[in-house]
Amino acid sequence: MKNRVSVTARISKETSGQVSKLKMLLLANDVDAVRQGIEIVRALGDERVFDYFLEGVTYDGLRITPARKFVNSSTSWQCLNYAMLGLISRASEECVSAVEIRKIVKVLKMEAAGFEDMSVFKGLSGLDLSGGELLEDLEGLTGCFGLERVKLTGCVSLKNVDGLKGKKKLKEFVYGPGASDDFILSLENIDGLSGCGSLREVAIDSAENIQDLDGISECTELKELSISSCHSLKNLEGLTG
Repeated sequence: MKNRVSVTARISKETSGQVSKLKMLLLANDVDAVRQGIEIVRALGDERVFDYFLEGVTYDGLRITPARKFVNSSTSWQCLNYAMLGLISRASEECVSAVEIRKIVKVLKMEAAGFEDMSVFKGLSGLDLSGGELLEDLEGLTGCFGLERVKLTGCVSLKNVDGLKGKKKLKEFVYGPGASDDFILSLENIDGLSGCGSLREVAIDSAENIQDLDGISECTELKELSISSCHSLKNLEGLTG
């Protein structure tokens, strides 16, 4: 059964005139435009605007799905999800819709072009961002200390995993190409896995740019390690820790 956020968002006439303009930004097929839209909504300081865009959002135990009014056939799901996550993250505790969503999300699968501070999802333990081809960093995960599993297949633009540093509960990390990727993966290192002392399973495939495994030198609980098609890998000293 889906959990549905139910709230009637009543906005002033003055604000309603801005909503249509905001909708154009938030539903743009452009990361910078979406980011601008999120910042404008935050700056307005009207939680009813957040409620307007988040009303009708559902969570099925794995995915967050926006209401129909927040869907545009010309917008990629990566940008759409970025906008939705940005609104959920940036809203204050007075925003009923955002607070309800934050409470129920435990495991999340979502291809997103980016995201804001995900630490507002207090119960988040599993995150699958596979298919997020536009995703460049994991900075929004810096405060997510409850993460146990992270999967990043098909995230071809991701350059590092620094946002995972110090995640002491992290047990599983997966990175590699998507099912039909023809791109060279951009990951430069796995230094962001340092301090993840509970890591037990690590799988890295086709990371052409990484040269060492220093990021897992402190992972003393590691039981399964799969490294394949990482042709620039030269230094294995990270395995001797």
